[in-house]
Amino acid sequence: MAVLMSRLVLLAALVCVFTSPNVALADLVYAENPGDLGTDLSDTHSAPTSVGTLPLGEGTVAGIIENADRNDVDIFTFKVDTNQQLDSIQLFVGGERHFLALAAGTQISSGDISTMLMARLISDTDQNDNLLYDVPPPLAGGITTPIGHSLAAGDYTIWLQELNFENFDYEFTFQTSAVTAIPEPSSVFVLGLLGMTLTLRRRR
Repeated sequence: MAVLMSRLVLLAALVCVFTSPNVALADLVYAENPGDLGTDLSDTHSAPTSVGTLPLGEGTVAGIIENADRNDVDIFTFKVDTNQQLDSIQLFVGGERHFLALAAGTQISSGDISTMLMARLISDTDQNDNLLYDVPPPLAGGITTPIGHSLAAGDYTIWLQELNFENFDYEFTFQTSAVTAIPEPSSVFVLGLLGMTLTLRRRR
């Protein structure tokens, strides 16, 4: 009986561990170490740090803006793999009025926000939102409408910076899913013709 009880307790403990919201199940794509310039994400718009290809499912990029200690911005490029799409971007961050921009490609403009998919201010009150779909706050000269759809396979660049002289930690959570290939019209026609032929043969 004692052995059975101990096994039940162990099983309950495992269930609690794997169902706890505090357990990070997302793959860590990249992480900065505070004060370590070797892991510091790029400050250069024309040469962002590449964090590689996002995993299927959830992946995170974690960093720190050290604007109280030095002029620090974080710019990085990521890839959405072939036959996948990016469905969600969430940013977990403290404080308010951080500048965030997203552009297609492996670079991002330092001033022309009309070339960006998104340019907005971000605060801790936005951290439960899917940034691809939520309506960002007004930004003078910026893009105030949501992207409104998933992002297709390809390269994308994110630029995050602090507008005040302070430090803050952040974590991006990316959610990707597989895309089912749609047959070309010619393939659909051939399959339909084959089906009709088989049907006619059976009737005969």
